[in-house]
Amino acid sequence: MQFLTAIPVYNEERHVEEVLREVRRYSPNIVVVNDGSTDRTAELLARQTGIEVLTHPRNRGYGAALISAFEHALKQEAEVR
Repeated sequence: MQFLTAIPVYNEERHVEEVLREVRRYSPNIVVVNDGSTDRTAELLARQTGIEVLTHPRNRGYGAALISAFEHALKQEAEVR
């Protein structure tokens, strides 16, 4: 069984690195959906290794971020729950 952890983010420069540090302890397969952040979130994500980043050019909302994450999971043949 292949699984991934999806993390939708929007303007999370203050927390994204700490959250990723903690999530890495439990999940080796992480995808972050940057939903049009206008702060330094994209810059901080670009420095990360071992994660995949999906980017929405503008904020589309939490639901759209989840849809992108599920579509990505299906393409990766991850188990979707």
